[in-house]
Amino acid sequence: MIKTRGQVQDDVMNLLYGSPLASTLSGGVYFNGYRPRDSKLEDAVLIFTTATADQVQQGIITINIYVPDIDVYGNGILIEDGVRTREIEVALNEWVDSVSITSDYHFELDQAITTEANTDVNQHFVVARIQFEILTY
Repeated sequence: MIKTRGQVQDDVMNLLYGSPLASTLSGGVYFNGYRPRDSKLEDAVLIFTTATADQVQQGIITINIYVPDIDVYGNGILIEDGVRTREIEVALNEWVDSVSITSDYHFELDQAITTEANTDVNQHFVVARIQFEILTY
């Protein structure tokens, strides 16, 4: 049976909840569009990007983890909290490795984990694009 977007999201969300990765974050774990608009916490956002409807179902999910920028010099100029984003990059990579093969899924990185700026909210976010494969019945 082919899994829907919602089923894939729920499965991946269940892997995130209670994981060592989630417990290292100051915020929560959300589906895309559900993160509180004014959050200043380290929140993980799960985005379903694409999936096929083949016997071997393949697709991409993206996880963005937001990290508030910091004012290092006390002058009102906010910059990336580089120490924290690097820690989260490593933790996210370890999480992907830990769930790489589950009973239903095979996960692997689609590209290297990176950090990007979101200047609109004075935050950076760590990005993991993850390929998944499901053997459907």
